[in-house]
Amino acid sequence: MLNFAYTYSASRSRLKKINNLAVPVATEWFMPDGSDVVTDYTQSGSGSLTLQTSYVQSRAVDSKLARITGGTNAEHYYVPDALGSVTHLIDSSQNIVNSEATDAWGNVIASSLRVSGMTMA
Repeated sequence: MLNFAYTYSASRSRLKKINNLAVPVATEWFMPDGSDVVTDYTQSGSGSLTLQTSYVQSRAVDSKLARITGGTNAEHYYVPDALGSVTHLIDSSQNIVNSEATDAWGNVIASSLRVSGMTMA
């Protein structure tokens, strides 16, 4: 048995990730609206879905403006640079919670992650 299994839509968007190592089996559901994920859910075994994250999208493909964490309703906003790469994640009080600097090839050269589990993009 595979440790992880994935399910994709006909348009190649990831819909589901199953972690067979977890007891009970843990499933992450990715709910797309067109080409972008707008909500993430988790499911333990055959239990009910639990909202993890909702995303606020801009009009551009794969361009998130904000994320709202399920349960706490904590709001975090993505701050891009002039090229559109996300360089900072700020909270609703405008405090920088995560930041990242990259070189011209996208390699991380400096990073400050005060909130774990939140990716920059």
